[in-house]
Amino acid sequence: METEVDLASSSYRRDSAEPGPQSGRWFWLLWLLIGLVYVLLRIGPLDIPLDRDEGLFGYIGQTVLRGGLPYRDAIEHKPPLVFYINALCFLVLPPTPTGVHLFLHAYNFLTLLVLYRIAKAYTSCERAALWVAFVFAVFSSTPAIQGFTASTEMFLLLPFALSLLCAVKSVKNRHWRHVFLSGFFGALTFWTKQTAALMLLYVVAHIALPRVSAAESRREAFIVVLRAAGLWSGGFLLVSAVIFGYFSYCGIQQEFVYWSFIHNLLYSKGLDRSETVSRYAGFALDILREGPLLIGVAVGSSLWLSLRQNTRRYMGIGLLPVSLAAAVPGIVFPHYFAQIAPAVALAGGFGVAEILVKVRDRKKRPLCLLVCLLAILLPPLLACPSYYRGNSPDGFSREFFGGCPFPESLDIAELLTDALPPDEGIFILGSEPQILLYTERPSVTSFIMMYPLMSPRFPRYREFQERTWEEVQEAKPSCIVVIGLQSSLLLDTQGDLRMLDQIGALLDDQYQVNAVGTLDTPKGKLFARNEMPEFDEFIKGDQFPIHVFRLRAPQPGDTPEGRE
Repeated sequence: METEVDLASSSYRRDSAEPGPQSGRWFWLLWLLIGLVYVLLRIGPLDIPLDRDEGLFGYIGQTVLRGGLPYRDAIEHKPPLVFYINALCFLVLPPTPTGVHLFLHAYNFLTLLVLYRIAKAYTSCERAALWVAFVFAVFSSTPAIQGFTASTEMFLLLPFALSLLCAVKSVKNRHWRHVFLSGFFGALTFWTKQTAALMLLYVVAHIALPRVSAAESRREAFIVVLRAAGLWSGGFLLVSAVIFGYFSYCGIQQEFVYWSFIHNLLYSKGLDRSETVSRYAGFALDILREGPLLIGVAVGSSLWLSLRQNTRRYMGIGLLPVSLAAAVPGIVFPHYFAQIAPAVALAGGFGVAEILVKVRDRKKRPLCLLVCLLAILLPPLLACPSYYRGNSPDGFSREFFGGCPFPESLDIAELLTDALPPDEGIFILGSEPQILLYTERPSVTSFIMMYPLMSPRFPRYREFQERTWEEVQEAKPSCIVVIGLQSSLLLDTQGDLRMLDQIGALLDDQYQVNAVGTLDTPKGKLFARNEMPEFDEFIKGDQFPIHVFRLRAPQPGDTPEGRE
């Protein structure tokens, strides 16, 4: 017979029995404080220009709302749910940096609420749960994990937290339906970003291990684990079957499988492992610099939980390590580390609550509480003043992303929006989908990121080039944007790049330069032909990284055949 598992330690029981945040007034005052901190930390970064990934996910979301399909009309190597989350965003908010980030922060606040419920269910202690919420409010905003970007890693946190909440409830309340629901939300997590599979292994272990410990015999343990695995897998497979079935019904199951799985494996094979390790260590140090005490308490609390002689140790054994491991696949970027935010919040919140419980002198408690609040809040503010205050959104984007044309994309989009009707397609030779998002115009090609076309690492890269060239020829877009930056084109000199020669010849034959742009700090400037009488003389001899080409009007003597 399965027995109920007690998750609350004696210290938390003592704390929860004392008056304080359990009373209505204090409870809502503390939530007001958490909400205020959450909002104030995000006001400054709200208008930071979108990066490539944000633009890409948003553009595919727009494509979905136009009746298109991921992997057919707009291609990207991520699972599909992030595109549909972005589609939901644009049903209620505009495709601007402010709109995207408002949606992100509202979505992220739901994650905070779920983590609070996890902590409350796990410890039966209001104080511990409130500390978890506060830690997440601060840590999830930090630039070290790119808390200002609407990345797949930020979006997977809500379904992951829901999966973990159901796992905790299934152990504490012995409700098997929670195991099924945990698998259901686990599938939503996986289909938002594949690397979350490592974190989901922890969720499954969290369901199984306490049940094994509570079993009275090996046979009972085997039956309990088998039942739990079956129910969790049932929830996971239900969602997965619906997703596979949908793309199969749409006739693109092969492309769906290729871009969701096969392309990612090909991508990872070409990585320099030493560079990956170096980048990982550098970003981990940035996280430590922005929250030294918080990270120390989180790691210490995780180890402490692991040594406890009750089922609370299962929260410490795996979540933080597997979350860190989930950030390893790929080249490693700061936003990969957003996946550790739930683990840091839970372990850090539990640790701070336990520290304060040890303070027996009631007169010293307010001071200790203030010290803990400031120790969590001040390090990121002091480490990154240009992020939280003092720097313009454009200036921070240039400081954080270097020579990527994210601030300039807004001006390029404004120029294109004024020049083109709403249904006119655009071709961007480069990887700047945020321009398409801002203009709300479609791309004439399904390849809106150039790197799959530029490297023989991908066996189909010539096929991708040919498809793109055919689509550009067929559409004959009125405007073509060329971003002459390695970070945007990701040229591989080992590859056959004849498509670039074809497009170059097309531009020489049928297009003229309509605008050029610079990359400056905090933001470059766009120079348009219709604003400069000596435009042709101005652009001679200078290598501008941004060119906007406009289809020339037919010239005397031109024939349709001659312009093909």
